[in-house]
Amino acid sequence: MADRRLQVFHAVARHLSFTKAAEALFMTQPAVTFQIKQLEEQFNTRLFERGHGRISLTPAGDIVFEYAEKILGLSSEMETRLSEMTGQMRGPLLVGASTTIAEFMLPRILGEFNSLYPQVRARLTVANSETIENRIAEHTLDVGLVELQTKNPNLLSEVCCDDELQVICTPDYPLNSLQSVTPKVLLDYEFVSREPGSGTREVTDNYFREAGVSPERLKTLMELGSPEALKGVVGTGLGFAIVSRASVGKELQLGSLIAIPLEPRLGASPLGAQPEGEIPLARGQYLHGVRQTTPAGARRLMPRPIRARIDRAALLHNYLLAKTRAPGARAWAVVKANAYGHGLMHAAEALADAADGFALLDREASVALRQAGLRQPILLLEGFFSPEDLELVADHRLSVVVHRLEQLQILRQVGLPVRVPVYVKLNTGMNRLGFPPAALGALRDELAKSQAVGEITLMTHFAEADSARGIDWQLQTFAAMAGEWRGPVSLANSAAILRYPKVARDWVRPGIMLYGGSPFAEQSAESLGLRPVMTLASEIIAVQTLAAGERIGYGGLFVAERETRVGVVACGYADGYPRHAPTGTPVLVGGRRSRTLGRVSMDMLAVDLTDFRDAGVGSPVTLWGEGLPADEVAAAAGTISYELFCALARRVPVEVA
Repeated sequence: MADRRLQVFHAVARHLSFTKAAEALFMTQPAVTFQIKQLEEQFNTRLFERGHGRISLTPAGDIVFEYAEKILGLSSEMETRLSEMTGQMRGPLLVGASTTIAEFMLPRILGEFNSLYPQVRARLTVANSETIENRIAEHTLDVGLVELQTKNPNLLSEVCCDDELQVICTPDYPLNSLQSVTPKVLLDYEFVSREPGSGTREVTDNYFREAGVSPERLKTLMELGSPEALKGVVGTGLGFAIVSRASVGKELQLGSLIAIPLEPRLGASPLGAQPEGEIPLARGQYLHGVRQTTPAGARRLMPRPIRARIDRAALLHNYLLAKTRAPGARAWAVVKANAYGHGLMHAAEALADAADGFALLDREASVALRQAGLRQPILLLEGFFSPEDLELVADHRLSVVVHRLEQLQILRQVGLPVRVPVYVKLNTGMNRLGFPPAALGALRDELAKSQAVGEITLMTHFAEADSARGIDWQLQTFAAMAGEWRGPVSLANSAAILRYPKVARDWVRPGIMLYGGSPFAEQSAESLGLRPVMTLASEIIAVQTLAAGERIGYGGLFVAERETRVGVVACGYADGYPRHAPTGTPVLVGGRRSRTLGRVSMDMLAVDLTDFRDAGVGSPVTLWGEGLPADEVAAAAGTISYELFCALARRVPVEVA
């Protein structure tokens, strides 16, 4: 309703720029100049001084600007009151959004808002969060969606949805083996960053500072102005970036990128920002629409109910149990394969003050433990693979397993400034890694002339400590190979720790028992005093009733012999549940035992609810863990709990207790 010339004048006066006013009003610069000229002619006075490429308000312009603010404010209030009275909204709604939100969240929101309020014409401005906030403060935008909490006292903001910022990289990037990553670990890798002024940039910079890491220490490769540009560069394998998980859904599905949660988690809450004061109806309805139409990827929107819960207290309990079964011995906490699927950093945090040392395979994971502040010995169970690895071994004070002569030769030839603790692996019958009896002469010669070898420990690995054959046959071979050796040895894995305490000395290597799995097919973890660390749980998302003779699932493998009530659970082989698990595999529904029915699908499996009349959509389901041993589920599926744990998919949210 306000005079258009007055609106144009107000924009020019706020920006003190014809160009910026034209951009804000979606007009051409000549059109803006024409409107100002008409207003000056009407008042018969100059409103702006022009010179040296700048403009400023004249005394008359100051007076007009003061009244223009009042007139435009009253005009907006009048339109609001009339719209609220009639229930009809019409006219323009000037919306701003940060780049990430505009590209990955707004299209659906704008579409649904337009279908509900066709008389409201939403005009979208896309810029970084700082620019959008400034435009709202200048009243050239009605409302904005940004990624950071506003610091402007004249603006109001509210959280519209919940998202999470995560590290993204290619599947073959060195970070790929980590299930979560700490800020300190990222210091060793090339970083592709958003530009200054971006909400994502401000949030991540603050996150690093709170973690005690200055953002300036990051190896920033380049700064880019959009999520698409970041994804493009990261997709070449040059480095990693930190982006909204909602922005990489397509790439994650295609497998071109992977997402790794930060530890601690970095939440991001898109905010609706608006000028302080009474909220016009159109603006309020728009923000309501944003809250109700949050895009896939933001956690407030119907999250898939499957989740894995990691009990760190149980992990610590199991480690201490291993120590009591091996009195006087030190214990390597075996955290290979991302701590058997439980999360390397989760395990490290649980055992940081208790573990004598950590044993794993990946050099990147070893560096991550050091950068997380762990000072205990770290053992590389397969040793090193090339001369280039040895600089890292020395820098981070790692111990290495050597299982072939070439490794010792490389160690001697590289000439490290420190002596490296070495675990010499003897092949006593497992026949995977290790020096055979015939190689002992060459082994002794190489050890004798090497100046790079520090403390030596002899080790072997038992192949059948969990079965009737036992370990005596390997012990005899080990004793013959070791001869008069009086130094430290490392012999006992989980099965040997629990069943053969005589070999649980010097250094033991508990693995599966740390995570609550039994190494014995005939003996439960509970009977051994072990507690489950991982619980995989989900919910029923649909219920079907089969008549006698009807089938369910791919291949129709289950045929109902009577009327059968079936619950469909949000869990499938893409989550890590074994596809080959047959009908009858145990599950818990609401804490009571039931069974699976038919073939496991990619995203779903079916369970029997015939005797569970009170169960329905939303009922909790335990796939394994607390109340249902993973060993039992694994046995039904013809596998072992190790495989269940390690197969947990990245897409399954992990909660840590």
